[in-house]
Amino acid sequence: MKKIFTFVAVLTACVLCGSDFAALSKDGAAANRKKDFASALNKYEAALKVSADSRQRAEALVGKYLALRGLKRTQEGETMLLNAVENDQMLKPLQLRQILNTLAGYNLWNGRHDFAISLLKQAHNLEAPRAGNDYFRTCYYLATLYVNRKKQPQMALEVITPIAGIKGMHPANSFNAFMLIGEVHEKAGRKAEALKAYKLALGHGSRIQYKYDLTPAKKAIERLSR
Repeated sequence: MKKIFTFVAVLTACVLCGSDFAALSKDGAAANRKKDFASALNKYEAALKVSADSRQRAEALVGKYLALRGLKRTQEGETMLLNAVENDQMLKPLQLRQILNTLAGYNLWNGRHDFAISLLKQAHNLEAPRAGNDYFRTCYYLATLYVNRKKQPQMALEVITPIAGIKGMHPANSFNAFMLIGEVHEKAGRKAEALKAYKLALGHGSRIQYKYDLTPAKKAIERLSR
């Protein structure tokens, strides 16, 4: 009987903890959207204390990072995330990848592209479903940096081409992958390859179930078909 009571007590504590986390995270996200970053920071710090698994931990860490950015404490937030990647034993590979993707994403266009590339290479070594958003984001960010920052279009193609048509990938991700491939080929003067990529992009884009701007693909096809 004592064991039953102990089990029920532990289960109840877990449920309450999960409920507390959900409420704190929801409030933190709402505060970030309203740009009440001080309140968001408090909510996510509390959420971190009650986080019970890798997903919750990563969600709270990213939310806290966004709040710190809003408070102009970006370096503090960055250090927090990097320390978590290195030392937080609760975080699993998928969530580590999500954190690294997030941090890299905020450093794509601010002159710290080598730093972003190093983060993405680290993320690329972490296990994630190949058809998932997290895997795509790592590759897309990396390819974008190779094209626009490092001026290495061939490296970009080597990164993005293998995942562009992965079965099960969200059509919006496939659309963006093939658009990037088309842009690389077009800049290199490979009109036929570019046109093919843009048509594939439009084909995947037409499968998106919500409103999505396919104009760039349509204009590119029209431009190259003249």
